[in-house]
Amino acid sequence: MKGYFVISILISLMAIFSCSSEKQAEVQMEAEQHTMDQSIDITADMLTTKIDLICDMDLTKHAIKDTTIYKDQLYGFCSSYCKEKFLEDPEAAIAKLEAETE
Repeated sequence: MKGYFVISILISLMAIFSCSSEKQAEVQMEAEQHTMDQSIDITADMLTTKIDLICDMDLTKHAIKDTTIYKDQLYGFCSSYCKEKFLEDPEAAIAKLEAETE
């Protein structure tokens, strides 16, 4: 008799934890979908400069592949590589741009 009682308890616990895991997975999927829905298309007009500070590509004519915010300014890049190069020394990239525009 005790055996049936223990088995019943174990089955009940498995059902509870099984439903809990399914619910967690469902909540995670909803959160990921919500994050994807929140993404926006960045246009060159939204950027601090209209060129990629690393390779000088005109971002009004080419797709913006990556962005970063540095000192409250949004910078766009043609690739993740250019973004990473910018992040290595952003002040140098900005100084280069300022020197070119003078």
